[in-house]
Amino acid sequence: MPSLRDVLKSRKLFWTLVIFILVNALWSTFVFLVFLKVPVYHWVFLNICAPIIYLTIAALLLKNEFLMNAMVPFLIYFGTGGLFVFGWAPVMLQAQFTRILMTIIAIYIVLSSLHAKRKMLEGFIWGIIALLILTLLVFPILTLH
Repeated sequence: MPSLRDVLKSRKLFWTLVIFILVNALWSTFVFLVFLKVPVYHWVFLNICAPIIYLTIAALLLKNEFLMNAMVPFLIYFGTGGLFVFGWAPVMLQAQFTRILMTIIAIYIVLSSLHAKRKMLEGFIWGIIALLILTLLVFPILTLH
């Protein structure tokens, strides 16, 4: 039976997660930009999960443990948190599936980074700081305008 370390190092698991989340992010981007004709600068905040996913995929592909772990607070806040904020009506199921994938990828990143605890901690701290700045400073300004 393979160990957890073997499962996490599996390229098949890695590419399955990356492809599934990328397809979902591309679809939501397409829906917002093409079907709904939302301007790009509005899309970034209305569909913030997609930019977060793109940054997370870049970090995963670059194998940048600091950036991967900096994305975990965003994945948990918008992914896992979104599961409880948004409804589960049939029209929302694809978005909820994306949020489930975001949660799975956050767990994958944490488990994959256990060997590099310092980079994991530094990434978490900077990710939390960036998330706080976004939610406390940027979102209120956007809401006013």
